[in-house]
Amino acid sequence: MPDIIDKVKIPSTGEPLVDMLKRGGVNVADIGCGCGTSTVVLAKAFPKCQFYAYESSIKSLKVLEDRIQTNKLDNITLCNVAESTLVDGPEFAFVY
Repeated sequence: MPDIIDKVKIPSTGEPLVDMLKRGGVNVADIGCGCGTSTVVLAKAFPKCQFYAYESSIKSLKVLEDRIQTNKLDNITLCNVAESTLVDGPEFAFVY
């Protein structure tokens, strides 16, 4: 896990982001996730959290789907924004 994430704090509470993610039960949105490199790193580091990977490129989503399968991750949901709109979804504790 990159050291920079240790320095990120939740603006509304001042709580370190890492502490919140370690507790789990948190929905995280990765907007414009690309091939999902950071999504996979975070999903592996914080398996008690659910990650939603938003991307419009089919090719990038395919690469991420392969990474999810290779790493046997069940806490990443792929969201193809080119084919659907954001309607009702989970409440996100962290968006990046």
